[in-house]
Amino acid sequence: SAGCTDSTLVITSQNTGTVAVGVYHTYFGDGTYDLFSANPVHTYNAPGTFYGWMVAQGVNGCPSDTSNFDVFIYQTPSANMPPIDTAACASVLTLFSVDSVLPHSTYEWSILYNNQITRVTSYDGTLPFFATEPGVHLVFLTAYNDNHNSCVAYSDTFRVTIYPVPVALFSVDAPLIYNSEFSFPLHNMSSPAGNT
Repeated sequence: SAGCTDSTLVITSQNTGTVAVGVYHTYFGDGTYDLFSANPVHTYNAPGTFYGWMVAQGVNGCPSDTSNFDVFIYQTPSANMPPIDTAACASVLTLFSVDSVLPHSTYEWSILYNNQITRVTSYDGTLPFFATEPGVHLVFLTAYNDNHNSCVAYSDTFRVTIYPVPVALFSVDAPLIYNSEFSFPLHNMSSPAGNT
Protein backbone atom coordinates (compact mmCIF):
# COMPACT_ATOMS: atom_id res chain seq x y z
CA SER A 1 0.00 0.00 0.00
CA ALA A 2 1.07 3.62 -0.44
CA GLY A 3 0.46 6.82 1.46
CA CYS A 4 1.80 10.21 2.38
CA THR A 5 3.57 11.67 5.35
CA ASP A 6 1.08 13.18 7.78
CA SER A 7 -1.76 10.99 6.47
CA THR A 8 -3.33 8.16 8.45
CA LEU A 9 -3.31 4.62 7.06
CA VAL A 10 -5.67 1.90 8.21
CA ILE A 11 -4.40 -1.67 8.21
CA THR A 12 -7.36 -4.04 7.92
CA SER A 13 -7.26 -7.60 9.18
CA GLN A 14 -9.51 -10.48 8.22
CA ASN A 15 -9.84 -13.71 10.19
CA THR A 16 -10.22 -16.65 7.80
CA GLY A 17 -9.79 -19.35 10.44
CA THR A 18 -12.32 -21.22 12.55
CA VAL A 19 -10.94 -19.97 15.89
CA ALA A 20 -11.94 -16.52 17.05
CA VAL A 21 -9.10 -14.02 17.41
CA GLY A 22 -8.41 -12.66 20.87
CA VAL A 23 -5.52 -10.25 20.33
CA TYR A 24 -3.70 -8.72 17.36
CA HIS A 25 -0.06 -7.58 17.34
CA THR A 26 1.04 -5.20 14.59
CA TYR A 27 4.53 -3.90 13.89
CA PHE A 28 4.45 -0.92 11.50
CA GLY A 29 8.07 -1.12 10.33
CA ASP A 30 9.10 2.26 11.74
CA GLY A 31 9.82 1.15 15.30
CA THR A 32 6.25 1.43 16.58
CA TYR A 33 3.68 -1.20 17.49
CA ASP A 34 -0.04 -1.66 18.11
CA LEU A 35 -0.73 -4.58 20.45
CA PHE A 36 -4.52 -4.78 20.40
CA SER A 37 -6.40 -3.39 17.37
CA ALA A 38 -7.77 -5.64 14.64
CA ASN A 39 -7.69 -2.65 12.27
CA PRO A 40 -4.93 -0.39 13.56
CA VAL A 41 -4.39 3.13 12.23
CA HIS A 42 -0.96 4.66 11.89
CA THR A 43 0.70 7.85 10.68
CA TYR A 44 4.17 7.66 9.16
CA ASN A 45 6.13 10.84 9.80
CA ALA A 46 8.95 10.22 7.32
CA PRO A 47 9.01 9.07 3.69
CA GLY A 48 10.38 5.67 2.77
CA THR A 49 9.50 2.00 2.44
CA PHE A 50 8.40 0.28 5.63
CA TYR A 51 8.10 -3.47 6.14
CA GLY A 52 5.53 -4.39 8.77
CA TRP A 53 3.75 -7.47 9.99
CA MET A 54 0.66 -8.55 11.88
CA VAL A 55 0.08 -11.64 14.04
CA ALA A 56 -3.28 -12.68 15.45
CA GLN A 57 -3.53 -14.74 18.60
CA GLY A 58 -6.57 -16.99 18.87
CA VAL A 59 -8.71 -17.15 21.98
CA ASN A 60 -7.18 -20.60 22.50
CA GLY A 61 -3.73 -18.96 22.87
CA CYS A 62 -2.33 -20.16 19.54
CA PRO A 63 -0.76 -17.53 17.23
CA SER A 64 -1.60 -17.26 13.55
CA ASP A 65 0.91 -17.16 10.77
CA THR A 66 2.64 -13.82 10.36
CA SER A 67 1.06 -11.60 7.71
CA ASN A 68 3.62 -9.24 6.17
CA PHE A 69 2.88 -5.92 4.48
CA ASP A 70 4.89 -3.22 2.74
CA VAL A 71 4.02 0.46 2.96
CA PHE A 72 5.46 3.07 0.61
CA ILE A 73 5.30 6.57 2.09
CA TYR A 74 5.84 9.66 -0.06
CA GLN A 75 6.74 13.07 1.29
CA THR A 76 3.96 15.65 1.22
CA PRO A 77 5.41 18.92 -0.12
CA SER A 78 5.23 22.04 1.99
CA ALA A 79 2.80 24.85 1.24
CA ASN A 80 3.88 26.82 4.30
CA MET A 81 4.83 30.43 3.75
CA PRO A 82 5.46 33.28 6.14
CA PRO A 83 2.49 35.63 6.42
CA ILE A 84 2.98 38.16 3.66
CA ASP A 85 -0.26 40.07 3.27
CA THR A 86 0.76 43.20 1.37
CA ALA A 87 -0.85 46.58 0.80
CA ALA A 88 0.46 49.37 -1.41
CA CYS A 89 -0.66 52.54 -3.15
CA ALA A 90 0.85 51.55 -6.47
CA SER A 91 1.87 48.47 -8.38
CA VAL A 92 3.78 46.08 -6.14
CA LEU A 93 5.98 43.04 -6.72
CA THR A 94 5.49 40.35 -4.05
CA LEU A 95 7.62 37.20 -3.96
CA PHE A 96 5.77 34.21 -2.58
CA SER A 97 8.02 31.31 -1.57
CA VAL A 98 7.42 28.07 0.36
CA ASP A 99 9.55 27.38 3.42
CA SER A 100 11.13 24.25 1.91
CA VAL A 101 11.13 22.93 -1.64
CA LEU A 102 10.62 19.23 -2.32
CA PRO A 103 12.15 17.82 -5.52
CA HIS A 104 9.67 16.27 -7.97
CA SER A 105 6.84 18.52 -6.80
CA THR A 106 4.45 20.81 -8.60
CA TYR A 107 3.31 24.10 -7.08
CA GLU A 108 0.04 25.39 -8.49
CA TRP A 109 -0.68 29.02 -7.59
CA SER A 110 -4.23 30.38 -7.84
CA ILE A 111 -4.75 34.13 -8.04
CA LEU A 112 -8.29 35.45 -7.59
CA TYR A 113 -9.06 38.97 -8.76
CA ASN A 114 -12.40 40.43 -9.91
CA ASN A 115 -14.05 36.99 -9.65
CA GLN A 116 -11.56 35.49 -12.12
CA ILE A 117 -8.96 32.87 -11.27
CA THR A 118 -5.55 32.80 -12.90
CA ARG A 119 -3.40 29.72 -12.34
CA VAL A 120 0.37 29.66 -12.52
CA THR A 121 2.49 26.51 -12.17
CA SER A 122 6.04 26.48 -10.81
CA TYR A 123 8.45 23.75 -9.83
CA ASP A 124 10.69 25.72 -7.49
CA GLY A 125 8.05 26.76 -4.94
CA THR A 126 8.16 30.47 -5.82
CA LEU A 127 5.80 32.94 -7.42
CA PRO A 128 6.89 36.48 -8.29
CA PHE A 129 3.53 38.22 -8.41
CA PHE A 130 3.27 41.73 -9.86
CA ALA A 131 -0.07 43.30 -8.93
CA THR A 132 -0.96 46.37 -10.96
CA GLU A 133 -4.74 46.73 -10.80
CA PRO A 134 -6.39 48.41 -7.80
CA GLY A 135 -8.31 46.08 -5.51
CA VAL A 136 -7.72 42.90 -3.54
CA HIS A 137 -5.80 40.04 -5.14
CA LEU A 138 -6.04 36.70 -3.29
CA VAL A 139 -3.17 34.21 -3.69
CA PHE A 140 -3.45 30.52 -2.74
CA LEU A 141 -1.05 27.59 -3.23
CA THR A 142 -1.68 23.88 -3.81
CA ALA A 143 1.48 21.71 -3.74
CA TYR A 144 1.60 18.15 -5.15
CA ASN A 145 4.17 15.38 -4.95
CA ASP A 146 4.66 14.33 -8.60
CA ASN A 147 5.41 10.70 -7.59
CA HIS A 148 2.12 10.34 -5.70
CA ASN A 149 -0.32 13.14 -6.44
CA SER A 150 -2.58 12.39 -3.48
CA CYS A 151 0.23 13.82 -1.33
CA VAL A 152 -1.02 17.38 -1.43
CA ALA A 153 -0.72 20.43 0.80
CA TYR A 154 -2.61 23.72 0.81
CA SER A 155 -1.48 27.16 1.89
CA ASP A 156 -3.32 29.87 3.71
CA THR A 157 -4.84 32.56 1.51
CA PHE A 158 -2.76 35.73 1.19
CA ARG A 159 -3.97 39.21 0.23
CA VAL A 160 -2.24 41.70 -1.99
CA THR A 161 -4.19 44.95 -1.84
CA ILE A 162 -3.57 47.80 -4.26
CA TYR A 163 -5.22 51.02 -3.15
CA PRO A 164 -6.47 53.36 -5.87
CA VAL A 165 -4.16 56.30 -6.52
CA PRO A 166 -5.85 59.60 -5.63
CA VAL A 167 -6.50 62.04 -8.47
CA ALA A 168 -6.17 65.69 -7.48
CA LEU A 169 -7.62 68.61 -9.44
CA PHE A 170 -6.41 72.13 -8.66
CA SER A 171 -8.12 75.33 -9.61
CA VAL A 172 -7.56 79.05 -9.00
CA ASP A 173 -10.59 81.35 -8.83
CA ALA A 174 -8.64 84.61 -8.45
CA PRO A 175 -6.10 86.41 -10.58
CA LEU A 176 -2.47 85.74 -9.70
CA ILE A 177 -1.09 88.56 -7.53
CA TYR A 178 2.50 88.57 -6.34
CA ASN A 179 3.01 88.20 -2.54
CA SER A 180 -0.57 87.05 -1.97
CA GLU A 181 -1.73 83.82 -0.36
CA PHE A 182 -3.85 81.42 -2.30
CA SER A 183 -5.93 78.49 -1.21
CA PHE A 184 -6.61 75.63 -3.52
CA PRO A 185 -9.64 73.41 -2.98
CA LEU A 186 -8.53 69.79 -3.34
CA HIS A 187 -11.13 67.38 -4.67
CA ASN A 188 -10.18 63.71 -4.36
CA MET A 189 -11.76 62.21 -7.47
CA SER A 190 -10.92 58.66 -6.44
CA SER A 191 -13.08 58.73 -3.29
CA PRO A 192 -16.88 58.64 -3.07
CA ALA A 193 -18.67 61.75 -4.34
CA GLY A 194 -18.84 64.65 -1.94
CA ASN A 195 -15.53 63.98 -0.12
CA THR A 196 -12.95 66.75 -0.46
